[in-house]
Amino acid sequence: MLTGISHFFNEEYLLPWWVKHHLPLFDRCIMIDYHSTDRSRAIIQELAPHWEIRTSRNLEFASDLIDLEVMDIERECDGWKVVLNTTEFLCAHDLHTTLKRLENKRCKAFKLRGIILVDDPDSSYPTPDRESPLIGQRWHGFIEDNTREAVTRHRLLHRHPDGAYVPGRHETRHKSKQLYNSATVVHCLYSPWSSEFIARKAQMQKQIPKMDVDRGWATYHLMGIAQHEQNRRSEYNRHGEDLRYRWPFARNVRFDAQVPITLKILWEKFLPFADSKVLRPKYRRLKSKVQRSIYKRGNKIGLNLKIEPKENR
Repeated sequence: MLTGISHFFNEEYLLPWWVKHHLPLFDRCIMIDYHSTDRSRAIIQELAPHWEIRTSRNLEFASDLIDLEVMDIERECDGWKVVLNTTEFLCAHDLHTTLKRLENKRCKAFKLRGIILVDDPDSSYPTPDRESPLIGQRWHGFIEDNTREAVTRHRLLHRHPDGAYVPGRHETRHKSKQLYNSATVVHCLYSPWSSEFIARKAQMQKQIPKMDVDRGWATYHLMGIAQHEQNRRSEYNRHGEDLRYRWPFARNVRFDAQVPITLKILWEKFLPFADSKVLRPKYRRLKSKVQRSIYKRGNKIGLNLKIEPKENR
């Protein structure tokens, strides 16, 4: 059994995509409402009437208080748990099979690496389709393991009573292992960079309490839109790449007809073994061979795909 937990404040823009994406993944979901004033609650009730919505006991959006409330809720839940923000989408290849496999391991906590979406400043994206999955409509960004400078966006998939998080919930005091490919978290950091998305970022400035500001926490939420725009360009110029050849994007993105679509077959065939210590070296060699073939052919038609440095493969 997998329980999803998330907190939200005025997230009516992203919530339709988020709820539809996670409906088939979560056996149970608890949504914590931080006193929203828009249609957020109504959207959840319409799309997932069996999900539980609770009004937060906290009056302020304080990092440590959020985490304490989340962990109290986790203690009510049995089985596997994962806590996500509305900008984070859990993507897994046959999730329930993966969870059954992980139950046979001694470790009870696994870090999910982040795939960070950052819209390419030089690309012209169409307006996101509200009826189609968001994952696949945007495909520029970076994988956090491929850069030492990126902020870690790890999320924890665990079956402890609670996550024993450090503030922010990106790290834990539990002993944990890294999951590489069988499950990931796609984080919409600067994507889709639309007027609605920019507005939701701007609203967070007023929600951060003074005690967090004094402690130097949540500084990202205090930035103005001009600073966010500057950061978006900086992040993409330093780390950004076309992610269309990577899972889960390869499963959802409509490639140009000239690009060979061999990736779906690759991922479905080899992904279940990607986190196996025994099979991982063989998997990586096969993955590298296919990736380089796609790079070579993709670059011929101008995709400008970046090959991972040797030390990051």
